[in-house]
Amino acid sequence: MVAFATLAVAFVSSAFSATTPQVMAEFHCSTEVATLGTSLFVLGFALGPLLWAPMSELYGRQVLFIGTYAMLTAFNASAAGSRNIWTLIILRFLAGAFGSSPLTNAGGVIADIFPANQRGLGMSVFAAAPFLGPAIGPVVGGFVGETVGWRWVEGVMAIFTGLLWIAGALYIPETY
Repeated sequence: MVAFATLAVAFVSSAFSATTPQVMAEFHCSTEVATLGTSLFVLGFALGPLLWAPMSELYGRQVLFIGTYAMLTAFNASAAGSRNIWTLIILRFLAGAFGSSPLTNAGGVIADIFPANQRGLGMSVFAAAPFLGPAIGPVVGGFVGETVGWRWVEGVMAIFTGLLWIAGALYIPETY
């Protein structure tokens, strides 16, 4: 579950990049400004772990996962309804900051669950997720964007993270 959560966040980081031309056309902005949607999401990836890693040691991993994934889902869904480019960019940044929680805490969950002699399989699945997500994201984002538009790319990301949020809340135990 935590590997899928990490895959979803990596997927969300890159799926938006396929919709840059549509965002530029709708909001009448330059390529540089439209690209900020991806760039600031990744900047959120850099800043979010500064909060989530220490907080998981204080409050536990399950509470942090549920809270941050709920916010990731909310920001993805809100981005789908953005009325201007700046709202979209800010929501993407916040989604990246909150979405970075699985990147920092999933390894800890796997280390807590598996004994040392069985940890390799769990870590290998987790390690593949950050690489697989950015590979799948532009393909899915391009297909969805071409058929139903960039807002539905954000919607698909919100649905995907929302389903994982519910499943994680039900099935990921507190491991710390």
